[in-house]
Amino acid sequence: MLKGIIEYDEAYIEKAVDEKIKNQLKRGIGSYIQAIVAFAAESTPIEGKNTG
Repeated sequence: MLKGIIEYDEAYIEKAVDEKIKNQLKRGIGSYIQAIVAFAAESTPIEGKNTG
């Protein structure tokens, strides 16, 4: 369970695809070669009143 300050982001990651098939598939966002991955992480602030 995450608590406190949570950072969330998403990214497109390229899947492993045979080179013969890769050249025939659509390119860019919406491509069959890419998978969207979302992630969240708990973070701790490194700046404060005393540290600036």
